[in-house]
Amino acid sequence: MRRFHAISLLILLITVTSVFSLSFDNSIEEFKTYIEDYQNEESKFAHEFDFMSIYRKYSLVICGGVKSDQHDYEVNDLLEEIFNEYRTGDPEEDITLAAFFAYVSADLFGDTFNITALNKFPPFYKAYNEYVQSVKNYANQYFAQWIGYAIGLVSEPPDDLFDVERSSQRLRMRLTLDYDYNEELHQILKENIDTTTQEKLNEAINKVKGELRKDPDERTLERAINRYSIAIFSSVIDNINKQKDAISDLFIKNAPRNTNWWIFRFLVYIGLFIIALKIKKIMPFMLSGIIIFDAFFLIISRNLARSDIEALIYGMISIMFFAFALILYFSSFFSKVKNKRLIGIHTILIIIVLMMYLTPMFISPEVMKMDENKAFYESPAYEALKDDVIGWELSYLNEPFVEYNNTNLTAQQADEELVQRYKKVIDYAGDPFKQSVNEFMEGKLAEERYKELTEIAGLVSNYDPEVKSPNIQMYNTTSGAVILMYVTLICSMIMVLKPKVFESILYMTVVLFFNVFFLFQNAYYFIVEKGFPLIHYEQVSPNYLLLIVVMILSVLSIYLFFKTERKDS
Repeated sequence: MRRFHAISLLILLITVTSVFSLSFDNSIEEFKTYIEDYQNEESKFAHEFDFMSIYRKYSLVICGGVKSDQHDYEVNDLLEEIFNEYRTGDPEEDITLAAFFAYVSADLFGDTFNITALNKFPPFYKAYNEYVQSVKNYANQYFAQWIGYAIGLVSEPPDDLFDVERSSQRLRMRLTLDYDYNEELHQILKENIDTTTQEKLNEAINKVKGELRKDPDERTLERAINRYSIAIFSSVIDNINKQKDAISDLFIKNAPRNTNWWIFRFLVYIGLFIIALKIKKIMPFMLSGIIIFDAFFLIISRNLARSDIEALIYGMISIMFFAFALILYFSSFFSKVKNKRLIGIHTILIIIVLMMYLTPMFISPEVMKMDENKAFYESPAYEALKDDVIGWELSYLNEPFVEYNNTNLTAQQADEELVQRYKKVIDYAGDPFKQSVNEFMEGKLAEERYKELTEIAGLVSNYDPEVKSPNIQMYNTTSGAVILMYVTLICSMIMVLKPKVFESILYMTVVLFFNVFFLFQNAYYFIVEKGFPLIHYEQVSPNYLLLIVVMILSVLSIYLFFKTERKDS
């Protein structure tokens, strides 16, 4: 079976390279290098991927999360802009680069990199079609030269590949036939010329001569030359188009396959849990061990950010468990016999969970400020942000002007709305972006129809901004999402199952350990939105006050459990 696949691949390679002069050995090696660097976080496009997520984070915090059917920058739109920025014009390099970005797109969304994903990725089919068109145009110009030579319109043949007799009479016409020699494209022609090509060329020459005799008009002659020169090489062009899936298959076969064998860890967890049910003394230790192991696996693998299924399962379990715990907590107030100490401990647990969910973990992080990312201003992602805010017709700052023009807003309402939006934008804007926004606003307000908007007119260029970046919640980091999920699950489990005091102390020690771990992490991965790349930052400080308060509350709950145990004993 393996030998059969190897032979099939060899035949595929021979078939492909017989039609193309592109060096696919080099292309595939470059493609594999692109992917290896990407997986090792050493890609030369890494900063562009970061800027995609920085754009999306700023767009969400400024413009909101509602997407418009008329205007929206999806992940593939931004990847296409990056591709256009880095494409060289060399067919081999452009097709390879487009295939790599298609792989990145599939990886970001957790999709399988297959022929459908590759062929529907706009830069890939555009690069391929442009290549086919360049071969077609070159073949057209080349054979047009031979036809022109045969009828006396061109003085010299393009090369010596064909035996064509030059016309004894030179045509006295102003018609010129463009032809620029291209070594790579010429090589493709040479590799695909056979005995039938000479016959097709002779037939095309005779047909053009026949039309020339009927109607010696320049335009008629030009159309005839174009029509018949294309027909000479049309079969090869058709073959090139048909080989698109074969080329796609080459890239797909050489992309790494992401088989998630770690999914079977759940079977191991179940087996350990069954053992613990039989030896109940080890249950709390076994459960704590599984939680810590699984948490670190999820943090290292970043599976929650990559796998929708795992994120859904973990999220549903923790949230539903917590919701049930809240119901039991509030119902305890109506119980005839109230355990005030237990209610107090459960209150602390609820406060821990809510604080970690609701309080920002990174408050206006310095590393995310626009002016701390100078190269962002040169990226396609920055142009997308400008388009969202001041570019298109219903952009964030232009929409109030449009609504005012359509009499949907009064002058006072439009003025107030623009003041609010302008302040919001400028608070987050770096200097170049601020300059662009001010130029846009000054240009708008200079129009006579907006003379009643006096408050915003006085504010533009005179507002002193806060200069901040978007806040990051704990669940917007790969490690924080895992820790928060397990803290929620542990707190809910203590409230619902009411385990023994020693077990509760053990579980709260795990909570304390998780918070200490997060506090001393030296790097964080920020999650912006599904499909957008994770942003990796090393020099960023979390909300120390939040973590310290949570740790104090965790220690307090452990202390109260100790007191409960002493009282019971």
